[in-house]
Amino acid sequence: MKNRLHDKLVFTFLTSISLLLAESPGKRNRPIEPVIKQLETFIQNGMQKTGVPGVAVAVVYRDRVAYLKGFGIREAGSDKPVDDRTVFQLASLSKPIASTIVAALVGNHDVNWDDRIVDLDRGFELSDPNVTQRLTIRDLLSHRSGLPTSAGDALEDLGFSRPEILHRMRLLPLAGTFRQSSHYSNSGFTEGAIAAPK
Repeated sequence: MKNRLHDKLVFTFLTSISLLLAESPGKRNRPIEPVIKQLETFIQNGMQKTGVPGVAVAVVYRDRVAYLKGFGIREAGSDKPVDDRTVFQLASLSKPIASTIVAALVGNHDVNWDDRIVDLDRGFELSDPNVTQRLTIRDLLSHRSGLPTSAGDALEDLGFSRPEILHRMRLLPLAGTFRQSSHYSNSGFTEGAIAAPK
């Protein structure tokens, strides 16, 4: 529950900043300072509404750090404050970042959403050879590969490296019908994200 509240706060913050900074053709030189003046109140109100104990905020605008500050405490019940150097686990918030990077590659015509993984990362296989041959970036980033939800998670907890985990995906029976079922798969998404730049 706590993670969902945190995700909501971060998502709301990022969305609000994006909307505030959206540069329409008539506002190309919009200054960042008026938005930054609103940040502290926005963040403190969000923390109060959601119960999130601490937040670290960085705003990068036009290739420079325009704002960097910590709020609250690192963990409920702790007295350690969040500062501008506090590191939080990004968890599944890395997925929109990864998909944005892949979207940039698609926009540059370096890859296509429907490029086959076997053409991008020849070493990756699933247990079904037919699925392996047809699997695309879109399939993996949409969680419709058939990989089970927990695919690779336990191996990560045991300290296996990312290459080792992705190599072992070939040993797992698929949990659903390819392109007809959805199973949230961290390892599947990871493969889709790293295959594109390969």
